[in-house]
Amino acid sequence: MASIIILSEGLDPQMGGPSNSIPNFADSLTKRNIPVIIYCPAKKYKMSHGIETVKIITYKNFFDFIKKLAKQLLNKQKERKYVHLNYIWRLEAFLVLFFSKTHCFTLIFNARGMLMKKAISSGRKIKSPIFYILLKPLLRFSDSVFQASSNIELEELKTFFPTKKIFLNVLGYERNSIDYKRKDATEKFYNKELVIISRIDKYKRIDQIIRNFIEVGAYNQGWKLSIYGAEKLSNYEELIDPHKIDNISTYNIKLGLFINEKEKIEILNKSTFFISASNTESFGLTIAESLDSSTPVIIRNNTLWEDYIVMGCGYSFNDSELKNILESLKSLSFKDYDNMIEKIESSFQPISWEEHTSTFLENISYQK
Repeated sequence: MASIIILSEGLDPQMGGPSNSIPNFADSLTKRNIPVIIYCPAKKYKMSHGIETVKIITYKNFFDFIKKLAKQLLNKQKERKYVHLNYIWRLEAFLVLFFSKTHCFTLIFNARGMLMKKAISSGRKIKSPIFYILLKPLLRFSDSVFQASSNIELEELKTFFPTKKIFLNVLGYERNSIDYKRKDATEKFYNKELVIISRIDKYKRIDQIIRNFIEVGAYNQGWKLSIYGAEKLSNYEELIDPHKIDNISTYNIKLGLFINEKEKIEILNKSTFFISASNTESFGLTIAESLDSSTPVIIRNNTLWEDYIVMGCGYSFNDSELKNILESLKSLSFKDYDNMIEKIESSFQPISWEEHTSTFLENISYQK
């Protein structure tokens, strides 16, 4: 039977969504008796338990990756293979794009928001020229199909790769099974807490949220901003500048470290809103977990969750609108907030991993 090789940049709970989605996707494939192999850098493999029935190959460096992947691709050469690429800004990705022309496999590139225009232009200045001069021609040259997580991402990919097959496949989500007592709307509303749970890097635009929160003076009305996800408190220094870690609590801002899954669900459950300003969110696991906890969200207007915003499950914004939303929270009524929670509880119907996997196999024309 044809195997599916999944290339992951890491399986570490602190890396966020992909460390959850890739194991769930692999598990769904194996339930269909499809052989799955996951390649992962050894330094970033920190799962506390293995993934049953899935072979995981770790590699020490780029050259070790070449040796191990080439061996796998050359093994049983007549057998069709499928390679699922889940990152792009790594040397391994460039190699795989070359291999797609010289080896017998179908390449499926899961862009994960990384090739949206805002994502390409954010962060290091060298990203944009690398994309247009090297990466874009390589992707056009490769034998590949693209997987998009939202209609917005799909349309942007079409502008770069008009001749490629690009299919929409929203990530699956397994409803929360952690046993906890749900907070009611009254408790959540009067808690007046905005929560960020995220890796701490510049692409997440946490600094924008902090700056706008302070500028509108939401803390004077009793609102709190709690941030979790850093390995150490010093990771926040650049984000809160010119303020200092020792005095940031003056503005009702709490800086927290990485939290586990159980702690995350408990925090979302009692929070008033989950908030994210990420430029590169294709799915957003914590957005799904927030809605699953009946907690409204404040997110950018370029995610796949925009339909839920239209239904009334929270707010969405572009760069210039976040400050206005934070300002409006000072006059938010309990009636309006309670209505958001009712909308979430009546409308939240995430895609299952079974549905996600069926869409994937159908669009790649998987052949056993």
